Amino acid sequence: MRLCGIIDAAEAVPADQMQDAIEVLNRLGQRWLASGLLAAWTDATGPTFSLVTPATADDALSYSLALRLGPEFGVAVTPDVATVAADELRMLWRDRLATADTTVNGIILRALRIISTHGPLPDTVGFAGALATLNALLAEWHVAGIGLPDYSVTGLADTLASDMADRDAVAYQLAIRLAPEYGTELSGLTLRSAEEAMNRLRLRYFVQGTVDFSELPTPNSYGGRFDFESGQ
Repeated sequence: MRLCGIIDAAEAVPADQMQDAIEVLNRLGQRWLASGLLAAWTDATGPTFSLVTPATADDALSYSLALRLGPEFGVAVTPDVATVAADELRMLWRDRLATADTTVNGIILRALRIISTHGPLPDTVGFAGALATLNALLAEWHVAGIGLPDYSVTGLADTLASDMADRDAVAYQLAIRLAPEYGTELSGLTLRSAEEAMNRLRLRYFVQGTVDFSELPTPNSYGGRFDFESGQ
C-alpha cells in the first residue's frame, strides 16, 4: 500500500482497507498457484498471517499487489513500480522453472524451462492443456510399445513412477509439443538432445519379439521378418 501511495511510511492501515487488500492478495496468490508460478498458497486470514510462499517471492508479491491495489483505491501507480513488478515476476518464474520436481507439475515446468531458454518466460501456463498433451504423448508411447511405467496421469500433483532418465525424455518431447503454443522455435542442439534422450528411452524399453520388415522404405531392401528371441 506504501508502494502505490495509498498510505505513507508512518501511517497505519485502516482495518477496512487492510481487509480489502488481503482479499486482493488472496486472489493474486490463487491465480499464481493455478498458473504454476507458486508451488503452494494458503489464503491469508488477517494482517499477522504468515504466508507459505518463499522469501524470494516477497518482492514479486508486494509490487504486483501494488499494481492491483492502485485501481482498487483510485491511485495511479508509478511506472517505476510497474517496471520492478515485471522484473520481479520474471525472476520468480525463473526460480520456479529451476526447481521443478518429479510430479506432473514439475515435468511441465521442466518442459517450460527448456522452452524458455529460446524465448521469453511465460506470463501464464496452461496447465490443463499441457496435462492433456502429456497424456496424449504417454498414450502414443504405450501403443508404440515403449514400456514406461506411466501410461497416463490424472492430475498435476501425481508423481511419475519413471526415473530421472525417463523424465528427461518426457520433458524434452513435451517441450517440443508445447513450444509452438509459446511462439518459440527450439534450437538444433536442443532437438538433438531430445532425440538422444528419446533413443535412450527406446533402447531401455525395447521388448524382445518379432518385428515385421515386410514393408521397407527402399526398393532394394530385403523384406521379411526377424525374431529377436530365436535370431531367425
